[in-house]
Amino acid sequence: MRARISQSLVILGTLLVLVSVGLFAQIEKPTKDTRIWVLDDTDKVHPITGNLLSEGKEVYNGVRPSPGEYRKRNGVWDATSRVIRLFAGRNEFVAFQVVLEKGQDDLHKVFLNVTDLLGSKDRISSDSHIRLFKQLYLQLEGTWYPDALLPFEIAGATPLELPDPLAKVPAQSQKAQSVWVDIYVPHDLPSDTYTGQLMVLHRNTNKQDSLRVELEVGNFTLPDELNLDVDLMNYGFLSIERGWPDIVLDGERHRKIEREFFRMAHAHRMTFATVPYNHDGSIPKGLKPELAGVGETVRVSDWSAWDARFGPVLSGEAFQDLPRSRQPVNHFFLPYNLMWPSDIRHWQKPAYRTEHLRISRAFRDHLTEKGWNQTKYHIYYNHKEHYNFFPWNLDEPTRDQDLDALSYLGKILSECFPDDGKLDVLYRLDIGHFHCQNDATCRSPKETSAQVVEKLDPWVDLWNIGSPHYWANLPEVRKLRKLGNTMYFYSGTPRVTEPLASAIRWGWQGFKHEADGICFWNATDWVDWDTDAPPADPYSNAGGRYGGFSMIFYPGSKFGYDGPLPSMRLKTLRRGLQDFEYLRLIERNGKKTHDELIQLTDELLAGKKLDYPRARQTLYQALSGPAN
Repeated sequence: MRARISQSLVILGTLLVLVSVGLFAQIEKPTKDTRIWVLDDTDKVHPITGNLLSEGKEVYNGVRPSPGEYRKRNGVWDATSRVIRLFAGRNEFVAFQVVLEKGQDDLHKVFLNVTDLLGSKDRISSDSHIRLFKQLYLQLEGTWYPDALLPFEIAGATPLELPDPLAKVPAQSQKAQSVWVDIYVPHDLPSDTYTGQLMVLHRNTNKQDSLRVELEVGNFTLPDELNLDVDLMNYGFLSIERGWPDIVLDGERHRKIEREFFRMAHAHRMTFATVPYNHDGSIPKGLKPELAGVGETVRVSDWSAWDARFGPVLSGEAFQDLPRSRQPVNHFFLPYNLMWPSDIRHWQKPAYRTEHLRISRAFRDHLTEKGWNQTKYHIYYNHKEHYNFFPWNLDEPTRDQDLDALSYLGKILSECFPDDGKLDVLYRLDIGHFHCQNDATCRSPKETSAQVVEKLDPWVDLWNIGSPHYWANLPEVRKLRKLGNTMYFYSGTPRVTEPLASAIRWGWQGFKHEADGICFWNATDWVDWDTDAPPADPYSNAGGRYGGFSMIFYPGSKFGYDGPLPSMRLKTLRRGLQDFEYLRLIERNGKKTHDELIQLTDELLAGKKLDYPRARQTLYQALSGPAN
């Protein structure tokens, strides 16, 4: 009897198991029809069509179909083997994009994770050296573009949802969500191939996609020093506090936020720099040391507040935990302008010269005593007549009276900062009209554009020339360099609507045109400053009518973060600056001739359908291989 009961229980249990399995099978959701693929860091993926901007606007917007072969194979991705292949030197960032494309069903609770990358003797830590960012989208000129990058560690970034509730893209339309992945290769990492996994976990179905990451690290190191100084300008009248309306000017929180802008630029091989005065010559609180006295008694009464705010970026202490550890900022604007350190009411009177001499000596002594003498200090006059405060155009001068005023200031500054080797102070001129006769794009040539060198070269140390005029006048640029001048060219930041390759090209332009630096004339114009329109959300309009041409950072305040968020354009500018260092190292090491590198550069800049990933691999192989 007991045996029969036991048999019955076994049969009943088996039936229950079978029934339960059948019931589970009925309610189990099918695998989502999702495609995961990988792309390099040179293109933009449309959030609705999943097509690439490099395919042209019609394909990007879905007006014409895309072959879509890049989803199966491209410069970093092989869908058959599920392998992501990368290469980099030491002290270099390499990046790629992971694209999630959904079918009919929405995706919820999707997690992305990258493991440590293991070599034969060492590893690249995912905690310290790998960062993931969710791409955010905005609509400009009727088209959707990714630009702002939200780090996964900031609240709301994980898990991923598709469609993304944070996106402005219509929820029913969004089919693709891209994630940016940054990998940093430390200075002391042995040359080797490092492998790991990028895992995509979908909680709804408990399905996991595992992509293999292979990173080849070459036996060379990019320098910590910036051989091309990129100036990410910010203005006293258009400063970062507009992104945090609730902060106290020059308060502890304000300084902390400002420091994060310096740090982000530094980590991307650039320099964040604030022109520390307004168009009327007034100086916002905290951007100058406090003065006392007048005339022969004028002096700096207190350095402590100014030192506390800027000392860490001038010493490099602010960057000690970043890749280019403890390198100070490459350049820094001193608060000199028509109203400081002497008031314009003293113009061409003895007091104007006297007060400049006394305060300049205080700067020289103080900065030298502190040991803050690795940074190049810029003195730049950003005054224009149409601002209705002063009668000259000292920025982008075009008239004789402008050059005369700049000469007067130059004579005083040459006395204030003699070339004694203790401190590198550069009298900087930003000029748009430079030898206009040689630039076909110049629509209003001025005689002064050819006279400016003769009148100002005795005084000016740094010539920052509008990029078209600089490029058209390389022989004239070389003449100025031979005289000991520092040579920059300037433009706005790459627009959001441009292909990412245009951002990469700036580093190559710097190499081709033998520049010491590139100035992007605004990095934080979130509010369309020169219109009377009310401020708008930069995450929706990229700064207004300029469409990103005057901003490269986003304010983290939108996500409760006291610091900047990077843009994809910032990342690809960094890629081009690393390429600049590749080109420079290859030439210095005799791996290729200058003419060979210029030919490669010309092909890239001419847009002859050069395969950029292949061009970069050419540079990498040249630097990794034996010398000629």
